[in-house]
Amino acid sequence: MKRLVLVLIFVSILASLFAFDGKREGLLFGFGLGRARVIYKTEYESYDGSFESDTKTTGGFGADFKLGYGLSNKIEVYLSNQSVFYRRDRTFSEESGEIVINLISSLGLSYFLSPKLDSQEWSPSPFLSAGIGRLDWIDNGRYSDNTQGNLGFFLGLGYEFVKHLRVSLNYFPNNRKTNQFGETYSKDSHSFLFSLSALAF
Repeated sequence: MKRLVLVLIFVSILASLFAFDGKREGLLFGFGLGRARVIYKTEYESYDGSFESDTKTTGGFGADFKLGYGLSNKIEVYLSNQSVFYRRDRTFSEESGEIVINLISSLGLSYFLSPKLDSQEWSPSPFLSAGIGRLDWIDNGRYSDNTQGNLGFFLGLGYEFVKHLRVSLNYFPNNRKTNQFGETYSKDSHSFLFSLSALAF
């Protein structure tokens, strides 16, 4: 964790030296890493009947990239890509199997809540985030054709505790459905990504 913090601090300092003025208004770029929790289950349907697995929870890690623009001290609009990597148990089995990546590429917005930002360029502040965009699902190194391009959303909250560094917790659901030989598999997941991000602005 200490290495992660040092890397993010280094990236934020380096980025701040080039073309960024330190004001929230204007161009912004961000990169974050963190831990993830994923809640998932699998449903199966065939001519013989339907079955549903237990709901399971597992850990993973994730990344969050942002490129956008600060409209004011309190509002950011950006393109975002969030990825969560985790290992999912085999269907109806306790044995760990495929490595899955849940992704959402979205147009997002963050709103900072501190009233101090109305009168000064920067202040520590909590913030709320939301976005809408495209969901993808990758397992065993392959995109799932059934989920590419599906519309999805994310919701989040966070806190910028020092200039250029913030923590956030984001949530987004995802689903993959496959049909083959009269059998339908539906794999649902709910991803929670807790990340530490460095931002240049």
